[in-house]
Amino acid sequence: MRRPRRRARERGVGEWVGTWSSHWEHSIALTEEGPLVLTAVDGGKAKLAELGVTAAPDPLA
Repeated sequence: MRRPRRRARERGVGEWVGTWSSHWEHSIALTEEGPLVLTAVDGGKAKLAELGVTAAPDPLA
């Protein structure tokens, strides 16, 4: 199996060519009631409201 190649970018940041990647700032759960941001103190309610999205109720409240 061949190793992925590393390619340099203009700004000095490299990327792996031929691989899947993802970067998340928060952990989220998608529930039947809506999204819940697990790593936000308020469950993401404030930011989701700014975007017009209703967050799921906190299951621990």
